[in-house]
Amino acid sequence: MTNSISSLVPVITRVNANEGNPGDGFIRWGMEYIFEKCFNQQIQWLLISKFDKRDLLKHEKLIKEVGFVIYAGTPQYNNYDDWKLWYDDEMYKVLDEWGVKLVSIAGGAGIPQVDWDEQRFSRYCRQSATTVELLTFRQQIGSLFTVRDKYAHQLLNDLNIPNCLLPCTATWASHYCNINKKSNDCIALVPPSIGVMPQEQVGASNEVEMTVNLLNAYWMLGNSLRRKFPNKTIKIVPHGIKEYQLFKQSLHHSQIFYSNNAQSLLEFYSNCEYVISGRLHGALPAFGIEGTKVISIETDTRGSATALFDKIHRIKLKSIAQNEEEIDALVKNIDKIEPSTKGDLSSYQQQYEGLLKEHFAT
Repeated sequence: MTNSISSLVPVITRVNANEGNPGDGFIRWGMEYIFEKCFNQQIQWLLISKFDKRDLLKHEKLIKEVGFVIYAGTPQYNNYDDWKLWYDDEMYKVLDEWGVKLVSIAGGAGIPQVDWDEQRFSRYCRQSATTVELLTFRQQIGSLFTVRDKYAHQLLNDLNIPNCLLPCTATWASHYCNINKKSNDCIALVPPSIGVMPQEQVGASNEVEMTVNLLNAYWMLGNSLRRKFPNKTIKIVPHGIKEYQLFKQSLHHSQIFYSNNAQSLLEFYSNCEYVISGRLHGALPAFGIEGTKVISIETDTRGSATALFDKIHRIKLKSIAQNEEEIDALVKNIDKIEPSTKGDLSSYQQQYEGLLKEHFAT
């Protein structure tokens, strides 16, 4: 087993950034950018699907030769009695059998409770014997853990698992794609994922009521913004097909920007003065485009990962859902939000690079 960086690096991820959740692609692109900047070399990335155990197994020989594998992003930490997938459990057993070390980058907390603090989240996870056992085992095969939010950081600290709190690598996705600010002509409104959004966040008691209330909240937000910015192009920007299908039923197609190409989303954000996002991986990649102002609309603990950047304005969805006065107050004060700068990211990038150089020192 070796910890040195070679020309081939295996990473467990979503292989095609243009299928499914574009956030997975943003995480990988930003991670690749940071690694290649850190080691000043072109790396051949062996992309392994996190959704398909067979894809991991067929690369056994190459992975063993490298000696480690990177697992980047996604909510890696939760109470596993509630839910777990093969890459929360079985994947680590395979790596252990192979004698391969795990490098976990930008793992986050995943639980639909926006009002819990870090301590309560940690207690809830640690009350599960399964969770404690799995994370303790994960530590044994892990050689490096970075986490993207204070919830995951608290949990690992309470379990005495060394880790480093750093922004999700998706923040650097635009750097990987060489996308810079082009204009401030637009405002993007990114709805949350309706598949995992708690109904109570929009004051709903069933799925139909949830979708209606979500539509109304974004409709009111869009109208308030149009009154304040009559000369800007304001669009709903769904990241997922379900959200696109929902909004296209009630809005004209000219009011929506939807693409199954992850890079085209970044291109659109590069023309936005404001990105108001109900998705973590709408907020962070947009903030990574220097000169963009970002509001994070949080529906669960995942949104807390934006807290590492003071300039990102954070609100809870339930504070504006069905509340036109709160929406108008948000828009009235929106000029106070500061745009991102190169300096906002540079210190964190230096921390990443210092950590990686130390870990992979030959």
